[in-house]
Amino acid sequence: MKLHHLTITCNDALKAKIKFTSLYSFKAYGYLVVNKSKDIIEVLRHGDIFILLKQSSEQIADTVDDVAFVVEDLETICQNTLNNGSIVVQSPRTESCQTYSGVCKPCKNCKSNLTPCLHIISKAIVKSPIGNLQHTILNKTNFHGDFLPGFVSYEESLVDQEKNNEMFDCIDHVALAVPCGETMKHIMWYKECLQLFNFYCNRLEKDDSLVIRSKMGQGIRLYTLVAHPCSEAGLITEEHEIGNERFKFVFCESLELEGKDQINSFLKKHNGPGVQHVAFKSSAIVQDTKIWHQNGVKFLSPPIEYYNIIDTTLNKLETRQSGLSSSVQDLGILIDVEKISNTDGDKEEEGFLYQVFTSPILPSETFFFELIQRENSHGFGAGNVAALWNAVEMSNMKGIR
Repeated sequence: MKLHHLTITCNDALKAKIKFTSLYSFKAYGYLVVNKSKDIIEVLRHGDIFILLKQSSEQIADTVDDVAFVVEDLETICQNTLNNGSIVVQSPRTESCQTYSGVCKPCKNCKSNLTPCLHIISKAIVKSPIGNLQHTILNKTNFHGDFLPGFVSYEESLVDQEKNNEMFDCIDHVALAVPCGETMKHIMWYKECLQLFNFYCNRLEKDDSLVIRSKMGQGIRLYTLVAHPCSEAGLITEEHEIGNERFKFVFCESLELEGKDQINSFLKKHNGPGVQHVAFKSSAIVQDTKIWHQNGVKFLSPPIEYYNIIDTTLNKLETRQSGLSSSVQDLGILIDVEKISNTDGDKEEEGFLYQVFTSPILPSETFFFELIQRENSHGFGAGNVAALWNAVEMSNMKGIR
């Protein structure tokens, strides 16, 4: 299973397109024709990351409501969903360019309108138990065109240009915010229906989840699932080999029903659970963050107390690279040091995790982006979350807002 694209339903898709291309380094790649109508879905691209912007037919809050995957056994996933008592929004069916346009007009996928469209996919849609989220499931074995049937690319110059300006490499993870006490039932759904597996950040990790608490008692629980390349064939167990190159789902819940934390804040503004943020994996987070700053992206800035708390980590950074400590502070980048076991499990090594978070990017003020850089690191910034909480609490005690 591989992540294919994300869909954001917007009240103003054109405005969102301008924002994503001017601020977040995406390129206007093309559009999808919808249901033989004049409606289109904008397709944005950055490297191998695709985001679809769909115009809302109703006045609803902008939201990420579809995370699409490419799989080998589409029928099994649909049957698993039905067996689980869940909804299959669209049963498996074959689609081609003609499905959407009515004719096989000349396009990048179909060079001629004189022959039937030979670029076909199998497609289904299943409803996630999490809020308004659904999953489009694709089998592209017999599809050799560009992106999806019905796709029409914009000018070649725009497409080629983005290849020279790629920042982040891929999607590292998608974070889902769920109410307190509901994580496990959602975890079971994703394991049983989509055949996902536990992901342990460290070989020493025993618990299925990671609990992070502040000194004042606030807390969240994180649980991570991953789709191993061989999972559909049943060739691995839950204690599979650790790696950080695979897309992950991170489930986040507050430890309190009415706690004042980022999870409960999301649930209130979003009117329920859903996709809270998407993390892009970077190999040069300082450089990438500077580019976004220059584009006008607004970031969440940690209070100065945060860097006072992690002064030992900052010293380690300065030892590794002169000037790195001041750069991450100037840009508001968070740093976490992880203790991980080596391959043989007989010795612990240090891994470094760098993270920076944007301010909310949708009018609903719920969804945001993260840039993340991993250096021998597999976690999700547990130390960062705890240090940030404590820093904010220290700031509040001093009257700093």
